[in-house]
Amino acid sequence: MKVTIAFSPRETETEFDSYEIERPEQDSYRGFWIHSRAKICPHCLQIWVTMTTEKGGPYAIEGQSCAECNESHYCVAGSLLEDRTSQTFDLDLIRYLPLELQQREFDLHVRALQKDSQNEQPPTDFSAGIGIAQPFVEGGPNPGHYHGALPPSGS
Repeated sequence: MKVTIAFSPRETETEFDSYEIERPEQDSYRGFWIHSRAKICPHCLQIWVTMTTEKGGPYAIEGQSCAECNESHYCVAGSLLEDRTSQTFDLDLIRYLPLELQQREFDLHVRALQKDSQNEQPPTDFSAGIGIAQPFVEGGPNPGHYHGALPPSGS
C-alpha cells in the first residue's frame, strides 16, 4: 500500500516536504490496519503532518506536539512513529521510511531523551535530613536514641 507523508510548511517555507513510501496494509507488530492520519499540534494548532494511504480518508486526527513546539511530556514531539490513537508506536513504519526520515526519527528520540534527563528531579537526598533535630520522646520508638538531635545537655 502506498502512503504519502506530507509535512506542512511553516511560515518561512513555501512547499510541503512530501515522501511516498510503500508498506503492507497491516503492520506486523500490532496487527493494526494502516489508515490515513493527520497530526495536529495542541500548542500551535497546526496540522504538522498528514499520512495519507492510497485509499484516502477518513483521517484519524491525533493531537501530538510538533517538533518545532517540542512541548510534550508524554510522547516524542514530532515523531511519525507515535500512534496517538492507540497510545503505541508504529514500529513497522521505521522500516519503510527513507533514510532521511529515519535519521529525523533518531534525532527526535535523542532530543526527547536529553530533554527528559534535563527535566528529571535529582533523587531525594535523605542524608540532608540527618542533621535536623528531632525532639527526644521518652519511650519513643528507640528509647535512648535521640533521632538525629543532639543529646540533652549535661549528658
